[in-house]
Amino acid sequence: ATTADGSPIYNNIKSVYDIIIKNGGWKDMSLSETGWPTAYGLNNQEEQARNLVEFFAIGDWMNVRYKIYYDLQNDGTSLQDNESQFGLYDLDNNIKKGFVALNHFNTRLAGAIFHSKITLSTNDYAFMYSKDKKPVILAWNPIEETEYDFGRNVVVYDLVITSSGAIAVVLISSPHAPFIVLRKT
Repeated sequence: ATTADGSPIYNNIKSVYDIIIKNGGWKDMSLSETGWPTAYGLNNQEEQARNLVEFFAIGDWMNVRYKIYYDLQNDGTSLQDNESQFGLYDLDNNIKKGFVALNHFNTRLAGAIFHSKITLSTNDYAFMYSKDKKPVILAWNPIEETEYDFGRNVVVYDLVITSSGAIAVVLISSPHAPFIVLRKT
């Protein structure tokens, strides 16, 4: 976690990391009340979903022990009020895409062990985990659409939900769209 990086999420986590190191480095890092409101003009639901997955993945890489999201449910109905739109559910209990992406992230990586950040292409974020003694890669490219060839015997899951609500199984990542590669048996 010592390389320069252009990600705002990375830069924010790195600034907390630097403070901990400056003061002895012996404390576990915790980040609480992190969130992305879906209010008008700020983030749409897809951006909230991508930011959530990126936050938890970069947090794994940066050794953030506790990552706490704010807020489970919106506090209001006005799309103009960003303080009321942090929820992963709206006030009518409709789930947002951020909840679905975070649920898929947690489901696909449940029991997985984080190993390291790896390089697939120049501008990518790629993280190696292992689960059930098999490699799992979580990756996205924030700059451009990039095709990744993982060969045979893999399943690819797009964590950002399509407009139809279905999970897209893709081999090409659209800009910013995190995906997970699971090795088949």
